[in-house]
Amino acid sequence: MHEHHFENMVKELKTRCLLHPEAGIDQVKDALQSCFKDTIAVVWGVDDVLSLDVDICWRSGLLTDTGFQKEKYNLTREDAQAILERVDRYHDAEQGINWDVIRCHIDMYMEDTKK
Repeated sequence: MHEHHFENMVKELKTRCLLHPEAGIDQVKDALQSCFKDTIAVVWGVDDVLSLDVDICWRSGLLTDTGFQKEKYNLTREDAQAILERVDRYHDAEQGINWDVIRCHIDMYMEDTKK
């Protein structure tokens, strides 16, 4: 994970009042980072999925140099979250998760939900 992922976790804990008032933010971030010591974690988010809606739109000719003609799928944040959950559950561990895998899951999700 990247530094900003840990910073976002600490901010969320602070927002929810789940940090001891005397706990320093750097101490909490260090503790979280130690949980991931000697490991890597690649993080995919809803915004990554939503960005592919635009990419798919571009590849299908619905987006031109002058701007949007229309979005292909009009994915919502809820759709993107559902797609991420499918990607996590059904991806091929030999191939991993990449942009093509997510594109494929977007297409399957849209076919399954007939949106």
